[in-house]
Amino acid sequence: MWDTPHETHPLTTVQPETSWIHSELLAACRRVIGVTRTTGTQTFTGTTSRDGTSLAAFDIVFRSDTAENVRTSLVLDVRDDAAQRTLSTAEALGDLCHGAATGDGDAQESLLNLVGADYYAYLTRFAREHPGSGDSL
Repeated sequence: MWDTPHETHPLTTVQPETSWIHSELLAACRRVIGVTRTTGTQTFTGTTSRDGTSLAAFDIVFRSDTAENVRTSLVLDVRDDAAQRTLSTAEALGDLCHGAATGDGDAQESLLNLVGADYYAYLTRFAREHPGSGDSL
């Protein structure tokens, strides 16, 4: 699907059949998205390689009731289904939650700006409790 760098699509509300984000975290993200009216876009920035693995790189830009232009990046193995389709808003937010929960300062600041302190605590708790790959794979 992603052939041209700088190709941009809105994040979707459609939930994929499989995801690298755990279903419990996805559900928590969907609840917060509904309350904060979070939306976003996904822009393909190109491919790269790390340790012999081809990766697809994306810029994600979120907006919510409390913030606009909250930017983060996301890199996926090109063999992963998610790298071949538009992500759901919940997946992109779940990925940001994992970054925040593991101590990434930029992700922490972005998530806090996007959803506020209460939802930040709620989402990072889910991300810490479900750090591994999605359970729907």
